[in-house]
Amino acid sequence: MLHQHPLPTPNDVFTEVKGSTTFTQIDFANAYFQIKVDDEAKELLTINTHRGLLSYNRLPFDVKSALSIFQRITDSMIYKLEGSAAYLDDLMVTGRNIGEHVANREALFKRTPDYGFRVRVDKCNFPMSQCRYLGIIIDSTGRHLTLPRSRCFARYQIPRTPVRCDRSWGAYLLRTLH
Repeated sequence: MLHQHPLPTPNDVFTEVKGSTTFTQIDFANAYFQIKVDDEAKELLTINTHRGLLSYNRLPFDVKSALSIFQRITDSMIYKLEGSAAYLDDLMVTGRNIGEHVANREALFKRTPDYGFRVRVDKCNFPMSQCRYLGIIIDSTGRHLTLPRSRCFARYQIPRTPVRCDRSWGAYLLRTLH
């Protein structure tokens, strides 16, 4: 059975955290491998190896619908949690002030065990005034390009042919309308 659940666009995530001043990035230990596979799915995920049949007990990365399954679980985990955003296994908790931020983070940490996830504390980034998320720097003033990305735009040539104008316009629309 193919699971279909939409992945949020980066703009969806950035809209969720707009107006925040404090950020925490959460990292799950072996995120996909924490999702148990039910018996019906085990039959579909059985492979033949030189040692015999191998049935997965945990969700492997290379299953076509693994991204959708994982996003559905993280979306349900953060459902109705203020200041929480998830893009696959990249979770972020925010707040407009430190008190709100701590309350939002504690609410997420209370739900995490119910979904079978373990947080890898050593890879988390706790209260920060800015963070790098999905390749973009986010702070209280909004989002900004990282230095390598801004250099790329600085070298960008002004389109001088109709084809290049179409490409530039298409890239803009892809980023804003996606």
